[in-house]
Amino acid sequence: LHVMGLQSGKDLQQPARFVPANAQWSNAVAVGTTLYAGTTGNCGGAPAGVWAIDLDSAAKPVVSYRTNGGNVVGPVALSTDGNTVFAAIGAGTATGDGKANAIVALDAKTLQLKDWFTQPTSEFVTGPMVFRHGTRDVVSAATKDGRVLLLDGASLGGASHATPLAASRAIVARGG
Repeated sequence: LHVMGLQSGKDLQQPARFVPANAQWSNAVAVGTTLYAGTTGNCGGAPAGVWAIDLDSAAKPVVSYRTNGGNVVGPVALSTDGNTVFAAIGAGTATGDGKANAIVALDAKTLQLKDWFTQPTSEFVTGPMVFRHGTRDVVSAATKDGRVLLLDGASLGGASHATPLAASRAIVARGG
């Protein structure tokens, strides 16, 4: 990863290793001094996941969350307090504790899994968006069948990890 000056085109900081070589990464989001990105497609042998690098630290530590299932869909979003990263995980075959067709909540510093929402029929096609409603962070994302799901940011799918706050009607028939 190179941090370059807009005017000079020169490195402002020492280049740092961020994602594995030849990884397909996209949807970079910078919040404060941390840069987040998702990897997809198993390019260069890099697992699907969310990666973060602390650009303020001299050591440039990198942390990651591996989905062990579907690819990361769209950019990540952060909670309004900045302590939680939300990522949409698309279709795939989950192995072990992996996730597919899910929204995951990750610790913003360590990217350790905090919570998740999943429904086998909810194939996410957009990254999550977070907005504040009263005292609650609401996480929204769209699915392949045209639904928009609303999730409680503090408890994504409730005790079952599968119950949204609300879901719009599907606008595309299954298989459409």
